[in-house]
Amino acid sequence: MGTHSISYSGDLNHKLQMIRDWASKYNIMFQGNTERGSFDGRGLSGSYYREGQFIIVTITSVPVLMSEQNIVNQMAGFLR
Repeated sequence: MGTHSISYSGDLNHKLQMIRDWASKYNIMFQGNTERGSFDGRGLSGSYYREGQFIIVTITSVPVLMSEQNIVNQMAGFLR
């Protein structure tokens, strides 16, 4: 698995809440704040931290039928 840098703009609190809401629909625990956090559930796990205008996401496991890039794309969609 890997580490990915995703740029964001706007209200990061709001964007993280959208990710949290999306994750909860799939029984994925998304914990954290605007500085750092983690996610875990249904075969997906990882962590993130903020570095300037970027969120650095490290994915440690993904579900069997989903690609890591698909997860990164989903998160990027919420952050942009």
